[in-house]
Order: sequence, then structure tokens, then C-alpha cells
Amino acid sequence: KHTIHKTIDEYIEHCKRAMRESTYKYKILTFQGGKKRKPGTRTIKEIVPDAPLQTINKDHLKKIRAYANERGLKTSSANRLCNEFQAFAAWATEEDYFAADPIQHIKGLPVEDADPKLISDEQFTELLNNVPMWLREIIWVDWLIGVRLSNVVGLRYDQIHWEEEGNEYIEFAPSEMKKGKNTRIDLQDLPELVDWFKIRRLAHPEDTYVWMSPSYKDGFGHFSLSYVGRRFSRTAKELGLDVTFHSIRHTFATRWAESGMDLHSLSKLLAHKDMNSTKRYVHVEDVNLQRIAKKKVARIRKVPALSVVNSGK
Repeated sequence: KHTIHKTIDEYIEHCKRAMRESTYKYKILTFQGGKKRKPGTRTIKEIVPDAPLQTINKDHLKKIRAYANERGLKTSSANRLCNEFQAFAAWATEEDYFAADPIQHIKGLPVEDADPKLISDEQFTELLNNVPMWLREIIWVDWLIGVRLSNVVGLRYDQIHWEEEGNEYIEFAPSEMKKGKNTRIDLQDLPELVDWFKIRRLAHPEDTYVWMSPSYKDGFGHFSLSYVGRRFSRTAKELGLDVTFHSIRHTFATRWAESGMDLHSLSKLLAHKDMNSTKRYVHVEDVNLQRIAKKKVARIRKVPALSVVNSGK
């Protein structure tokens, strides 16, 4: 009695109840489409033809990969689309529409791990000087706290706590975090940021979000995540920089790893869902450990002087 498309609609309704707003909106765009979809793109409901639900198999994932290849999408993007369809099938299995998940065993295509794109201090300054004031503020705040785009853009005043001096922090509820756990960002060593929040709050006492979008006529709502990301990327491209907004977070994490923070602590700081996301910074930690070891060796054992020898002598 259930078809693929009908069950997808049920899945989207489930996402509306169970997931954070930004995730729910992404699910709608991916499965059903909407006004904000890019021209020429197809949704999963358009890629996968409607049929009885029980007919779902690996061929449906092949159709999604073929579409991604036709569009010239990266392998990671193709995997992401397939993962969304697999997440739908996993939910349908939990709802007892399947006796066993028919596509859970199918792995994604191998993707070569790319080093995170980092932003230097000079590039950061250049970006700040070439974006509008509202975006400059968002970039500056995220440079200091290193959260995801959705968390910084959707930051509310009720998440920022400065009542107790020496115990200032930003708190995100589990429903607001990709990891699904309560997360605190300590602001004790960032007095300039705390003062900035206080001053801005005094200037905008009625606002819910730190950055209210002027496009909301009722005065309630923050900037669109996709709009912020596009404005950042467009400016970066104009400046000849191969970075995205997420590069701010990569830079933040890399600097903590360089400062000597172990990967387990770094994973907690970044609120990663699992350690695999943090392991991309393992090379940074390794280099740091080597430097620490060399310093210890140099202190314990005297390093002999090396004479300069001319070639051939």
C-alpha cells in the first residue's frame, strides 16, 4: 500500500517534528524541492521514480549516482545524496515498513581526504575589509568561537550568558547541535567578545537573534544560511581565495591542535559527532608532538655544534 514517494512525504513530516529547523529545510530541498532550489537541479523524488516501497534496492542508489555524474558533482556530493536516501530507508525500516533495511549495506564511493582549507591572518583581515558590516560581524565572532555556520548565524541572545563574571559562555541545546548534545563555548578568555555582545544587546533590546534579517517583515528571524555562505564565498573568490565559510572552523580547529590540545579534547570543543571528523587534524597534532619532543630532547641532551664544510673537502 505504500509507495516510495508517499513514504518520503511521511519521512519529511517526521523530520519536521524530530530534527532542527536547518536540517529539516535541507531535507525538504533534497527530497521535495522548493523555491530556493538551484536551477537545473533535481530532487530525490524526481530522480527516483515512484513505485511500491518494497521495490527499493541498490539500483535506486545507482540512479542517484548517475544523476550526480551527469551534473558534474563531486564524489562527496554524490555520496551525500545517496546517504540521504539511505537515511530515508533506515527510517522506513524503523517504522516496520521493511523487515530488513534493503540498502544499508551499500557503501559510498571512495573519496580522497583533502586537507582542510585554512585562512591566514592576512586573508582574514582582507575578507573583513571587503564584506558588508553584518557579515563582518558574523565572520569575526566565528573566528573567535569556531562553531558551524548554522550555529553562529542563528545565535540568539538567550544562548549567551554573561551574568556571572568569570563564568561567561554560550550554550547550545542538543536540538541545535549536529552532535545532539548540550554544548558550551567558554568565553572567559574572550572579554572583548563578551563586551561586544553586551553593547549590541543594549543597542537592540527587542531582538531575538544577534543578527536579525532585514528580509523578515515581522522582525523575527535570522539571515538565511545559504545567503551568508554564498556572500562569503563570492567575496573570497573575488579576492582570489580558495576558501569557504567552513574554512573558519577548520582554521579554528587547526590552531587549537597546533597549541597542543589532544584530539579527544578537540573533538569535544568542536562538538563532533564522532572522532573520525576530528582525525583530519591528526597530522597537526603529530607535528606539534614532534616539536614538543625535540624541545625536551634539546633540554636533556646538549646538541653538538655542526661545522660548515665546503663541498669536496
